[in-house]
Amino acid sequence: MAKLQTKKTAPKRGLLLIGSQPDATKVMQILLEKEGYKVQVADAPEVGVELLAHEPKTVQLCLVDLVKTEDAEPLYNALAGRDQDDADTDSKDETVVEGDLADTGVPILIIAHSEEEGRQALEASGLFGEYLVKPYDKSELLDKVRQFTDK
Repeated sequence: MAKLQTKKTAPKRGLLLIGSQPDATKVMQILLEKEGYKVQVADAPEVGVELLAHEPKTVQLCLVDLVKTEDAEPLYNALAGRDQDDADTDSKDETVVEGDLADTGVPILIIAHSEEEGRQALEASGLFGEYLVKPYDKSELLDKVRQFTDK
């Protein structure tokens, strides 16, 4: 009698989407899930960092939908593990807390309102990644995501 062999597969790795506008986040989540990605959603950077701290191996790419330029600094401080109080000082020494995105090696895709905002946000984050300028075409988003997820 033939034995049925089952293959154990690793949990599907996916995307972490951080956004503070629920409608926009939901649209992006649906689009990415239709393409076969597993998408976890966080409505704040702290929640995203918490998700990464608990399951870093399940995330291939972190997408951050930037609402306003002034949201960038606290958001990237949280993602890079810098304490906001320390980030507000002029000290060159950064205080890094456990559970930051930089330690996971997960790249970031920033969705910004302008080229300048995207470039500045990426530099401020200190993380490896790319940026995409709003408004963007569905294919542009998917191409950027594939850069980090398809091997």
